Amino acid sequence: MRAVVLKEPRSLVVEDIPRPVLAGDEVLIEVKACGICGSDLRYFNGENPWAKQTLGYDKPNPPDMILGHEFAGVIVDAGSPALKPRIGERVAALAFKACGIGRY
Repeated sequence: MRAVVLKEPRSLVVEDIPRPVLAGDEVLIEVKACGICGSDLRYFNGENPWAKQTLGYDKPNPPDMILGHEFAGVIVDAGSPALKPRIGERVAALAFKACGIGRY
């Protein structure tokens, strides 16, 4: 697979990456459109907004980050036979996951 990888601040490289091994509840999406948001720009510039907002302190970015959590595409593979009928379906990614218990 091809991906744009943030190697270090302000340095993006297009490279081949391994195709992920899918868990039973996962699908593989071929990205057709991807947006960027403020956090992507902050990562690009060397900040780690997730650590600041979630952990409460600065933490360096991990190496070889693949940005872009706002995307849409087509399901091209599935991790279980139950999900195989969804191959070919157009989908958009949910950029967060809530617990489903509390109001927010």
